[in-house]
Amino acid sequence: MNSITDQFFSKRYRENKKLLNDDNEIPNEILESNNLADYVYNLLELHTNLIIAENNKENNQLGIYFTCVMNISSFNESSKEIANHLINIVSDVDKYLWIYNNKYDGKQTTSIWYFCSQQINMAKKSCKHNNPEK
Repeated sequence: MNSITDQFFSKRYRENKKLLNDDNEIPNEILESNNLADYVYNLLELHTNLIIAENNKENNQLGIYFTCVMNISSFNESSKEIANHLINIVSDVDKYLWIYNNKYDGKQTTSIWYFCSQQINMAKKSCKHNNPEK
C-alpha cells in the first residue's frame, strides 16, 4: 500500500472504531459493483485489525454484520442468482463458506440472508458417541 492508501484506511479505522464504540454501526456507503470484492476485503481486514486491538485490550470478540443494498431492476437474473453471485465474490475474498438461510420478498424489496459457516451456532456436535478409550 502507498502512503495515501495507508492514510485513508488509518482514517477509516479511527472513524469506524469511534462508530463501533458509539453505536456498533458503520454508515452505509454507495460503491460500484466492480469494487465490491476490494471493498469487502478491506472491510474484513479492518474488522480483523479491530478484533486484534480489542483482544489485546480487553479480550473481547467483535462480530461483523455485512449488509448490501442493491437496485437490481436493471439486471436480467433473479434476486437469488444475483445474491449467489455476490456471495461467491465474498467467499473468494474471505475464503469462508456462506450458507443460504432465508429469503423475504416484500412489496418493493427482497431480502436474502446468508450465514457464515464459521459462526458458533453453525457448529454441530458429532453424531457418534464419544469413546474415551479410543
